Parts: sequence; C-alpha cells; structure tokens
Amino acid sequence: MGNYRNRPKGDYIQDASWNDLLKLTKNWKSDLVFYKLDLRFLEQLLDIHFVKLLLSEDLNELRELQKDIKLSIIQCEILLKRIPIFLNQITSLIDQDKKHDSYLFRNEFEKFEDDISECINTLRLIRLIAFAMVKDVLEEEKPKFIYKYN
Repeated sequence: MGNYRNRPKGDYIQDASWNDLLKLTKNWKSDLVFYKLDLRFLEQLLDIHFVKLLLSEDLNELRELQKDIKLSIIQCEILLKRIPIFLNQITSLIDQDKKHDSYLFRNEFEKFEDDISECINTLRLIRLIAFAMVKDVLEEEKPKFIYKYN
C-alpha cells in the first residue's frame, strides 16, 4: 500500500464497519473525479503551450507525457466505473451480514485501494513532470495587468 490514505493504517478495511467503508468509497469516488479533471487540465495546458514547449523540451518527452496523461485518464475512468460495483456490494452486505462474502469482499476492496493508490502515485509524478515543463514557459509570459499602470 502506498502513501494514499483516507483511513487509519493497519487492518482498517478488515475491521471497519460497513458504513465506514461506504464513506471511504464515496471519498475515493470524489477524489477520482477530481483527479480526472486535473488530468484533463494538464492535457489542455500542454496543448495550449505545445509550440513554446518544443523550444525547450524534447518532442519525444512531450509526446510520452501526453500519452501518460491519456492513459491515466483512462485508468481513472476504469476505477470510477468500479466504484458503483463496490457501493452496491457494500449496500447488499449491510442488508445481509454474510461472513464468507464479507471476507472475500474486504480482500477485493484492499486490492481496489491498491489500484487507486497506484493511480494517484502515477498522477503525482505526471503532475510534477508537467508543471516542471510548463513552469519556464509560463514565467516567460508577462501578464499585462491594468493595476500595474495606475
């Protein structure tokens, strides 16, 4: 398990109540929606400044970053499609407390958390690379604010 935590460390998933897992899943959903929007923003940012970036960056690195962003968007979409499945399973497990199904579900839930953690760690790396590339280009553009002339 990586650094991504919306919960205490340890065997939380194995010991948590169904309501706590339901809240955790909803938090994951909102986080993934945000990260997907963040990736789309990075994609647009690179597209807008692509020509200027070519002056200071390698074309292959830019293309690779664009490809990584697209793949991460797809990964977020896949994870978001899995969220309703977990929400439905938690809801049905709340209604009928089955120990066997509970154990299998909790193990699957931990694996899903690992997938989310991997996605977020990848996103952090992509953001670091993208902002490092765009930083110099944005600093070169001098904003023309009206208040500077008063």
